Amino acid sequence: MSTANSTTHLLSAPRTVEWSADVGDRLRATLAGHDVRIEALDGWTIRCLGVPISDLFTKPRTNLLLRRLTAKAGSSVYVDSDLAYHGPDPTLRLALTGPTRRKWRRLRTPPVPGTAGEALCSVLRLLDSPLADHASGALANLELNESAKSAATGRGWMAGMTITPAMVAATHEESFRKSLARQLAVLTTRSTVPRSALLWGRPGCGRDHLMLAAMHSLFESGRVSQVCQLSAASLVAGCILPQEVDSLLASVLAEATATDGSVLLVRDLDLCVTRSPVSSALLCDAFDRGLRLLATVRSAMFLNRVASDEALARRLLVIEVPPFSRSQTVAAVQRLAESTDLEVAPAAIQAAIHISDEQTTAQPAAAIGLLGGAIADANFDGRRQVGPDDIFAVIQNQWPNSEKE
Repeated sequence: MSTANSTTHLLSAPRTVEWSADVGDRLRATLAGHDVRIEALDGWTIRCLGVPISDLFTKPRTNLLLRRLTAKAGSSVYVDSDLAYHGPDPTLRLALTGPTRRKWRRLRTPPVPGTAGEALCSVLRLLDSPLADHASGALANLELNESAKSAATGRGWMAGMTITPAMVAATHEESFRKSLARQLAVLTTRSTVPRSALLWGRPGCGRDHLMLAAMHSLFESGRVSQVCQLSAASLVAGCILPQEVDSLLASVLAEATATDGSVLLVRDLDLCVTRSPVSSALLCDAFDRGLRLLATVRSAMFLNRVASDEALARRLLVIEVPPFSRSQTVAAVQRLAESTDLEVAPAAIQAAIHISDEQTTAQPAAAIGLLGGAIADANFDGRRQVGPDDIFAVIQNQWPNSEKE
């Protein structure tokens, strides 16, 4: 197996101590009790030697490498380059087709979220390691975040996040489109197709917020048992060939239809649906097997593709999310102002809305972004008030504009 020096050369990254050190003494002791050695190669990389895995692999143990990408992106996973899988899980077969270098193979899976310990537990689950339950138990004194729980419980949903009733309750309470949210919820309860929808609208109009709000009624009525939200961009990041995208899509759809009462929420669905007939056939088959899907799309051209595909058009409703009214935008920005300890002048709210309107950007996200920038500047400078001049300063101090001077 590769030495620590060669591995560090392969996976060089800025040094920090927080991530790789955050494994936990109990987890280290549990691994050591099963003849697994864990070590930090640098602040962003940990290595586990001799990890027991499922007997469906070509050898009983493998070496693991987890490398943190960024503070939010999650961790890449590496295994022995000679490791192969002969089981029935297509996700694992695809995962072991990743690139190899210096006796390591990068698994072709989305980055694993969570701390070093949480990410390691998720990978043990992925590889069906007999240590998976022991490792999770060793972290029982730490509260796993929802993203790590999602990664640990489903291979095909590793790029996603499990949505809980508490998460959508606040979203529904803040929603200005409760009626439309209820209609979407009712749509997913139909016994026949279409029971899925594509949400279309200008970026910033609240499509993702609306999807989450729709889940509140389903949770309250007991008509849903599991909701997973994922980003198509995170799912297909690193894919080159359309066949790779189709394979990942097949895995996600298989997982989404495996549990009765589940709903799948996808951001930017068009990024993981190729122009090949395979994607369309996969979606149609999943809809016929009971898939309940709410998704947003980025491209109007994708809507034309759906409309021209009679099979998809019959199974999917396209719903245009209208822009916020003026009063709704004011109310949304006012909520942000009330959520801070700073004193936000009414004129500052009006200035944020007026400037974003003039720039023809989507509301209310644009206005919220301006006011949020002004609040951040005030907090950073230790000021207690936000006025209209602070809103204009956000525009004037944007990096592209400042570089012109």
